[in-house]
Amino acid sequence: MQANYTYSKSEVQVETGDTVLSLGGGGVPEPASFFIEDGSRLQGQSEHVANLQLGWEDDTARSQATIIVNFVSERITARGAGSAGSREPDYIQDPGVTMDFVYRKDFTVGNRELGFGLELRNLLNTDFDEYQELGNKILINNYEVGTSGQISLTARF
Repeated sequence: MQANYTYSKSEVQVETGDTVLSLGGGGVPEPASFFIEDGSRLQGQSEHVANLQLGWEDDTARSQATIIVNFVSERITARGAGSAGSREPDYIQDPGVTMDFVYRKDFTVGNRELGFGLELRNLLNTDFDEYQELGNKILINNYEVGTSGQISLTARF
């Protein structure tokens, strides 16, 4: 069993005279206060990140199985446009909880060492959710990630 948890708190400070070069600005510096609000979190930073890994390994059977659970709290993916006082809210992604399963089994056929692998990803079918809150939650970029699987057979030479 392995687990970890990270708590991060960040704040962005904008001073008078701070500038940014935006993609739409044509290379001309623009006031940072147009893009960043004092006290907001760093873009891309989640406050909470937790991972849990439960594994089983059998040396005699030459196999191992692992369940991996991840949690990531909301994070800013893009800054809302506008200047101080009339700024739109930031775009927020809510990654949520994901769970994966990985299984490996080694075996011998003749004199050849082989390995079987099975990987199942996003077992909870967690979707990608990005939104902006303007009184109501407005969906910006939402799609089904889906659950995926992969089977492999390897030969060792």
